[in-house]
Amino acid sequence: MAREDIVSKLSTDHASVFQTIQLLEAALKELLQMALTAYEADEETLNSHVKGFMSYFNKDITLHFRIEEEAVFPELKGEKLVKGLLKEHGEIRSTFGGITTATDGETKLKLLRQGMDLLRKHAENEEKNLLPLIKAKIGSEKLKGMMEKAQRLLNTQSR
Repeated sequence: MAREDIVSKLSTDHASVFQTIQLLEAALKELLQMALTAYEADEETLNSHVKGFMSYFNKDITLHFRIEEEAVFPELKGEKLVKGLLKEHGEIRSTFGGITTATDGETKLKLLRQGMDLLRKHAENEEKNLLPLIKAKIGSEKLKGMMEKAQRLLNTQSR
């Protein structure tokens, strides 16, 4: 049961990432279409979309990364995959962090697209490689402990 809990939690988070990116891409496509058809694609609308996604990133994605880094990855020490995933976490954080300091819409849009691409590939990598690794390498008692750590992180986040 614990195996399903932690694996299901991570997989559900990945599904949320895919859905959120899809919604944002549709909104950005609409903004681009407005610009191409001589309507003014204003910076305020772009900033609204960016702000919404950054709120999602800062809350949900950051928590997901913490769960992996504090509850999952320590149980998979020495795995080459984990080192790569940690590197990806850093790249994703850095890219989205750049959005908050960008001063013009073009740079924000470029970083947002780059970040969404990195995040999508990262979630696909975890679905394809991390979740099967957890299932193969981690015993039920450790899985239960991982889920308990994850639950504590979730509880502190919701306060």
